[in-house]
Amino acid sequence: MREGVKKGSWNCPLNFYRNYNGSISFEERFYIVLGYFDLPSSEILVFMTLYFEDPHHQGHQVGPNDPEITDAVARIDRMIGRLIQGLEKRGATRIHHEKRKEATTILT
Repeated sequence: MREGVKKGSWNCPLNFYRNYNGSISFEERFYIVLGYFDLPSSEILVFMTLYFEDPHHQGHQVGPNDPEITDAVARIDRMIGRLIQGLEKRGATRIHHEKRKEATTILT
C-alpha cells in the first residue's frame, strides 16, 4: 500500500468506519457510500466496500427457486444500477488520478 493513501480496512479512519448493521436499509447504505464521493477529493477513500446480504440471505430462508429470490435479485440489480449512475454523475467511473475520483466496481 502506498504511504499516505487513505484506505478503508484495518486502519480505516473512524469517521468512515461502520460496523455491519442489518437494520440499515440498502438504500441508506447506498446513499452513505455515494456521499463519500461528494467529499473534497483529498478526503475520498481509495477503497470502499458496500455489502448487500440479499439475495444470499433470502436464499437460505426460502430456497433458491422461490419467487422471493427473483425479486431480491431484481432489487439488488436496480440498486447496483443506481450506484453506477450515481458514480457516473459524480465523474467517478472514469480514471481521474488528479481528482482521486477513480472507482473500480467489483461485483461478486
